[in-house]
Amino acid sequence: MKRLTFILIVLTFMGLVWEVGAQTVTLSAGDATIAEDGGTSLLTATLSETSVSIVTVNLDYTSSTATAVTDYTGGVASIDIAIGELTGTTTITGVDDALYEGDETVIIDISSVDNGSEDGVQQQTVTITDAEVEPTVTILAGTATIAEDGGTSLLTATLSHANTLASVTVD
Repeated sequence: MKRLTFILIVLTFMGLVWEVGAQTVTLSAGDATIAEDGGTSLLTATLSETSVSIVTVNLDYTSSTATAVTDYTGGVASIDIAIGELTGTTTITGVDDALYEGDETVIIDISSVDNGSEDGVQQQTVTITDAEVEPTVTILAGTATIAEDGGTSLLTATLSHANTLASVTVD
């Protein structure tokens, strides 16, 4: 008896033919740019056709700048698409951290699909726009008038708010 190395299950229901695992999945982001202070982007996994089994789309989140929890929340490890449905979703929400860091990005890839396959390479990038503006520097002199022959005054430079992009130098 020959061994079967691949089994394709074909089910017929009301004149429709479904092949388990034949569905392809695409990934989209509702908003490619969201606000840091609570903006959201709906990530949608979409099947090419309905399935007779749950399709699980496993996701991988990478970033050059954004960090899960401190910069965004949501971003589940997988999206399940129910039997007979075409889509499944998850939401990414920006988190305001009160630090000036400039815009940040999170990149979402499909790492694998159970009961289906990825339609080519699916990748979405969501940019989180910083809610804080670039900090300003205020300089305060301890003593406004000093002696010309050796007087001193303490100068204090203060940032308007925290900055994580780089060191600040006052010339």
